[in-house]
Amino acid sequence: MKDYVEFFLKIKIENITIHNMVFVDTFKMKTSIESLIYNLDSKKASYEPEQFPGLIYKNFGASFILFPNGKLIVLGLKDQHKGKEAIEKFRLLIDEIQQKCFP
Repeated sequence: MKDYVEFFLKIKIENITIHNMVFVDTFKMKTSIESLIYNLDSKKASYEPEQFPGLIYKNFGASFILFPNGKLIVLGLKDQHKGKEAIEKFRLLIDEIQQKCFP
């Protein structure tokens, strides 16, 4: 068994600036990613499963990556409140499309 040595450093951190926050959420998927992409604005959305398994959507000041299992990653925001707001707008958009596909 190896002996481990712990080092403790005293660090002073000043002038912190947040450049990007990453948010993670989960959606209940009622339809396929393929159905979603056909109903989204093609200038804001892309899906190329041969290259990357997630739907990429850019709107509401953020970038969204939605995977077929319902996992959502949101990037590009600097504020937690704006992140929650963007996720809610995206959720409403996806729910509206899913309602249209599965009334």
